[in-house]
Amino acid sequence: GSGKEKGGSGMGTAMQMLESAGGSKMGPNIMDILHALLVSRKMAEAVIHDLDLMSYYQRDSLAKAVIALKGETEIRRTPDKAYEIIILSRDPQMAATIANAYASNLDRLNKEIAVTSSKKHRLFINDRMAEKAKQLAEAEHQLKEFQTNHRMLEMTEQSLSTIQSVASLHAQIVGLEVELAEAREYATPSH
Repeated sequence: GSGKEKGGSGMGTAMQMLESAGGSKMGPNIMDILHALLVSRKMAEAVIHDLDLMSYYQRDSLAKAVIALKGETEIRRTPDKAYEIIILSRDPQMAATIANAYASNLDRLNKEIAVTSSKKHRLFINDRMAEKAKQLAEAEHQLKEFQTNHRMLEMTEQSLSTIQSVASLHAQIVGLEVELAEAREYATPSH
């Protein structure tokens, strides 16, 4: 017969991790992210590899095993802001093992995504800094040419103050551009 299992002892930690998770001003609701991870193909493939489910389901390809696993899996959000991982299987022990594998892989996948996101953010900032450094060097070169061509040896205090004000405004613009790009990675246009 088929058994209905809600993960065994390994689920406690995962359920505590999922409970009382809320939204963020910087991006999508954490519960939506966790749900997306739980139902993702990557999660199914990780569970299949961990438990050798291709043999269990007697499938000759990973894609077919994913279909079999997803056919037995139901992910439900409970009213108390947690997720239930329900596996309908002919073997209740295997159902519990599969549910526990989902729970143990959730943290690992979440960490992988966080590392990838941090790396993209760092690369974006490095690119912006390199671009701004190039623009600054070009501006310095143009200033030197201007001073040479117009025989300008020293800037007046007023000119220096104006340039500093423009530089400060430009720095603020760059900072806001970085914040906007960062927000676009986590938020949708409706946020």
